[in-house]
Amino acid sequence: AADSSGVDIVFQGKVNETLDITLKLIIAFGLCFQLPVLLALMGKAGLISSEGLKQVRKYAVVGILTLAAVVTPPDVITQVILFVVVYGLYEVSIHLVIRFEKQREAQLRAEGLWFEDDDEDVSPEAMDPEEDADEAFMDDDTEGDDADKGDSK
Repeated sequence: AADSSGVDIVFQGKVNETLDITLKLIIAFGLCFQLPVLLALMGKAGLISSEGLKQVRKYAVVGILTLAAVVTPPDVITQVILFVVVYGLYEVSIHLVIRFEKQREAQLRAEGLWFEDDDEDVSPEAMDPEEDADEAFMDDDTEGDDADKGDSK
């Protein structure tokens, strides 16, 4: 006859730990799903641009990975799931900001307030301070020449 006295396994699950992890995940995913809304509103207000979001993408990846490591339980699968979801939402945010930028541009063009010069990059890196100083110097010289010509008549 078979002996039925095997190893007794008793489940000692704790409700507090389960609820704690569940609440952490609910809050984390809830806040993460607000990312596109927040970034889209900031883009619509003109506080951020799609180019800016693209430039800081690598830092966003590190931040999202850190967030996923801190908020989730210490298993890789949950961390990867949270990372994939939040990074996907970040990319959706970039596309929403692009859409708002195009709408703003179309509206300004319709009102006659958009000029082709507005498309140029006016970031500090794109500007050459020596060139600006030369232009300002040239402008001062031409104004002085005009004044001298007017005085001599």
